[in-house]
Amino acid sequence: MTEENMGEEKVKPNSIISVGLENYVLPQRVIAVVSVKSAPVKRMIKGAEEKNMLVDATCGKPTRSAVIMDSNHIVLSSLAPKKIALRIEGGHHNRAYE
Repeated sequence: MTEENMGEEKVKPNSIISVGLENYVLPQRVIAVVSVKSAPVKRMIKGAEEKNMLVDATCGKPTRSAVIMDSNHIVLSSLAPKKIALRIEGGHHNRAYE
């Protein structure tokens, strides 16, 4: 994506976070990171899949968390919700590559 495609909001190259297996999201677009164990979250995932708003970034690994984006997309990740939250906060676990 070029700077022209990003609109007015400029994104720093190091402002992306890994959600596992070389898949990345912009932390400023994340609304919530939730566990996929509860029934309401499973219903949200099913609804997103029906609307073609689901991104499966697990690469076949077991799904451990769902990242809810401000565009109503849901990104499934094989990482634990706490690990992704630490990366968003900029903690010492924020590794760009896994």
